[in-house]
Amino acid sequence: MTQSAVDSLYSIFSKYQLNDKITGHYCSVCLDEEYNKFLHDRPLKELGPDSFLTYLSSIDIIDESCNDFKYFIPRLLEIIYETESHANYFFEQIWQTIAKANYHSWPDNEKTEINNFFTEYWHKVKSSGDQNRIECTIDNFSEIGFNDYELNKA
Repeated sequence: MTQSAVDSLYSIFSKYQLNDKITGHYCSVCLDEEYNKFLHDRPLKELGPDSFLTYLSSIDIIDESCNDFKYFIPRLLEIIYETESHANYFFEQIWQTIAKANYHSWPDNEKTEINNFFTEYWHKVKSSGDQNRIECTIDNFSEIGFNDYELNKA
């Protein structure tokens, strides 16, 4: 992924700022005030995959506006692209959450950027190994999924 593509993600989603209390379920298992403070106190570029595990594991992170999730999207996608392993929990959670967030209803520039990223990423995955991989989109990803770096051919 080129630096200009990363910059474009950050530019398009830069209008989103975190809610005072990040959207999600607050309990002893999901989110808590300490984690909320952690995410607020760190610059987005300093958050790594481990920083997002609790957030992505929480229920109810997607609300009608998807504000907090959209705030995180540039960094989440940047991490995905930089990560060599395509078969990991973090990777699958992000694509499933984007699909669950009904990204088709988002503004056109956001949909276009997400689809462009997914297409570019998919070409990277496909070129890294088996050229017979089946085609994949965000919408059918949750049905197909990745398994040990290979797509299930179900």
